[in-house]
Amino acid sequence: MTLPSQVMPEPVIPDRRRRGAVAAVPLSETEAALAGEVARQLAASLKALAAWAPPSARKVRSFAAFLGIDQNLAQRALAGAAIAPPEVLTLTRVPGVEGLGLLAAAARSKGCDALILDNLEAASRRFADLIARLGGSHAKLRARVQASLRTEPATGATRATNAQEQQREQHFAIAADLAGLSEDLLGAITAIAPVADQPETMVGFTTSLHVGLRGRPGGLPIALTFADRLDARDEGGPSRLGRILSDPQRGPGGTLLTAFSTDPLPVITARATPQAVTQVVEPSALAGSEPVNIAIATRRGPMPIPRLQATPTQSVAVQIRTPARRLVLDLWVHESLAPTRPPQVGAFIYQPGMPLDPAMGWYNRIPGTPVLHLLGSGLANAECDGWSRFGELTRFLFREAGFNGDSFIGFRCDLRFPLWCAAYVLWLDYSTEP
Repeated sequence: MTLPSQVMPEPVIPDRRRRGAVAAVPLSETEAALAGEVARQLAASLKALAAWAPPSARKVRSFAAFLGIDQNLAQRALAGAAIAPPEVLTLTRVPGVEGLGLLAAAARSKGCDALILDNLEAASRRFADLIARLGGSHAKLRARVQASLRTEPATGATRATNAQEQQREQHFAIAADLAGLSEDLLGAITAIAPVADQPETMVGFTTSLHVGLRGRPGGLPIALTFADRLDARDEGGPSRLGRILSDPQRGPGGTLLTAFSTDPLPVITARATPQAVTQVVEPSALAGSEPVNIAIATRRGPMPIPRLQATPTQSVAVQIRTPARRLVLDLWVHESLAPTRPPQVGAFIYQPGMPLDPAMGWYNRIPGTPVLHLLGSGLANAECDGWSRFGELTRFLFREAGFNGDSFIGFRCDLRFPLWCAAYVLWLDYSTEP
């Protein structure tokens, strides 16, 4: 029997008001959205400052000593850099406006990059404006944020609403007509695990699944791209992309999974560079009376485990190139690589050179946070009602990769009508804990 997956839980905010104190007014939906945006900008600027400090100075005590500030200010700065859902809760952890000014001055005296300081000061000004608008003081803003999370946790996380889903459905219909192409389900399944005799090195696989593809003559072709997203400072060797199956006739970088694709198979050609492989489906294959299913997989690695990478995050990103009715984005992490911070998920305006740490791209983030589901340990919850063979495909991939599914923890973003051309990212943050 398949067990139900769980929505990632929101933190419980206790009520610590003194007896007789006037209750704070929760943030409205509009106010919460604005506060979440400011929180993301402020967290990104604090994270950039923390990353600028030497690796030996990224704990509270050493960070305080390096900058010559007190430990309370250092603790708040590092806590603010570690943003996690719900984003607005970050505003209760960060230093006040005066403290941010002291932090910037201390960093400037140590020769911090001007761009990092400019971004921190810009975020501080927005924070000051937010305080004036929503609270009048940092303490009052904290009280309003906490009241919002006590009454409606989803408000603080800027969750997508039913109205937004209806708007996305309308957007899908228009996009499918413009592109002359659509699909019922876009699935992405990724797993990562350490190498048995090399615990600081990991390998994995990524699969792109397209169910119910339909097109018209002259419509947009479907192209599937696998890219190596490691930080440039971790590169220098050969491409870390490879076939998941040992079939040299399938072209470089990806394997068409015949058992999970339409028979007869569509014609697919590959275009490869050292760091990316693009598979292009012959457009005429999509113009028939029956929809087409395509599953393509690739291995990844070997590569450093996330904690040792220059940008210590692990992300799975999908760009919605084909208008889709549903997106299912799964990330399976070996239990030894499980992060201490909760995963995050968001939709972003896609642009070349997106930051490897999605939190640093706050300015491209689209309002409305997709719900993240915890699939739990093992593959019992790998099934998906969007396609009857989804769980079967997941188990097949684990067998081919030689992974024991019982040792993995799964996370899923499941969204109806993802925005065409947007990038949906599920990521884990392995930054040093404060």
